[in-house]
Amino acid sequence: MKTIIIRIIVLSSCILLLSQCGGNKQIRFAKSSEDVNKTTKVTTIERQINDVKIIVNQIKSLVESPNVPLCRAEIMVYKNNKILDSLKFDAIEALGGCYGIYVYSQLIDNHLIISKYGDYDGRTIVINGTGRMVSIIGGNVYYDEESSLLFSIYDSDLSGFSIYDLKSEMVLLEMEDMSARPIGFYKNDNSFYIQTIDDETEELAIWEVELDLHRILNVDIELESIKDMILPGLTDYSKIEINCE
Repeated sequence: MKTIIIRIIVLSSCILLLSQCGGNKQIRFAKSSEDVNKTTKVTTIERQINDVKIIVNQIKSLVESPNVPLCRAEIMVYKNNKILDSLKFDAIEALGGCYGIYVYSQLIDNHLIISKYGDYDGRTIVINGTGRMVSIIGGNVYYDEESSLLFSIYDSDLSGFSIYDLKSEMVLLEMEDMSARPIGFYKNDNSFYIQTIDDETEELAIWEVELDLHRILNVDIELESIKDMILPGLTDYSKIEINCE
């Protein structure tokens, strides 16, 4: 791959794309309870896609113990009172950042999107109207409405991203263990770009996504020329708090 030196104007907006755990707690239609011994807090979130019902349970430990997971979660998909699929996370650890499950309030192209944080293994979970559930590397999710593509930044000590097509129900590209960390996605006409940062040198770079070749290519363009074409996140990640409840 040809390496090109890139001249980029550092914008304050880039900082807002970094995953942060702070601000207001997410607002959800949920019910929660604590057991009589005050050792756990259980949060249940329910969502519906036509006749498909999704139930998300999170169990947060209220006591510190090396033998008890800080956070556990389960996603269950039902249709006509029969379970179609389920996904369990038996031990979600904070590891200095966000941890737990975040269920987005709005359906995207008739899909429910869920983000899982913690364990240095962020996931983007997609559930469609038939109850099919897919889990890919991710965490923070960005969306292009015209193409129905989801772009997810891997919430991990590794650097990576994934691109999922909601129309074809397929992973178009998935990369992890990159040399630089993705911090934003852009669209110019029908071309998509990724901005990355090297955490050691703080050098910024722009990469063009070549979906037909399943690769990204370092390109010599100014961020200023595409800064207004940034893909929106499914929420403002700088203002949400994700801590297993």
